Amino acid sequence: VAAVSGVGAQWNVYNHRSLWQRLLPEGRYEGSFTTPQGVYLYGWNQQQFVVSSWGGVCETLPEKELPAHILAAHLAQRPDAQRIAIVSPSALGLCNMFLTVPNVIAVTWVPLDAAYPGNLLRVLPESLHPSDKRLTLAHREARRYFVEHADEQYDLIVLYLPDVSTLALNHYTTAEFFASLKKHLPQSGVLSIRVRGPLNFITPEIAQLGAGLLASLETSFSYTA
Repeated sequence: VAAVSGVGAQWNVYNHRSLWQRLLPEGRYEGSFTTPQGVYLYGWNQQQFVVSSWGGVCETLPEKELPAHILAAHLAQRPDAQRIAIVSPSALGLCNMFLTVPNVIAVTWVPLDAAYPGNLLRVLPESLHPSDKRLTLAHREARRYFVEHADEQYDLIVLYLPDVSTLALNHYTTAEFFASLKKHLPQSGVLSIRVRGPLNFITPEIAQLGAGLLASLETSFSYTA
């Protein structure tokens, strides 16, 4: 059994390293961790700590350019936001960017994979560990978290999802989930959701996705833009 286990472990390392090199040929693979929802590979690429899963990069630290664009778009809608929830499979860089705003008093990262934040912190270099006490990492899956914390209120909820291509991700774009998030917003609160846009023209698939999201949002929110 020990011999078989050893071979299996070596095969996993070889397979993970090969996946990493195909995605980031110039990067340096360091290891992996597994949660009930998936396998995550991590290492370095161009002086950034990178986590990949499902064939793509899901976390890059430090990261400033994309989070800065996201921050600017949201502050344009709610510049006085003080309490912010970010619902995303990987959002530590985005949380760090929101914490640069002086009037922000609390940022909560609510993951889709409850085991991901803890595993990330376990392998993350000490120099990249979050130290701001205004940041809360919710070690609960998003739908469960908002039910368990029914009294929590936020000025801004950022629903930053990858392309909705699986049934699991579709759970976070339903009318029921949007209705549950509305309970955590005051009258002037804002909910945002990332929607895939076209490169050159709108295909029927993208149009249907956008129309479906809008219809779901409008069941709970009277104003959408």
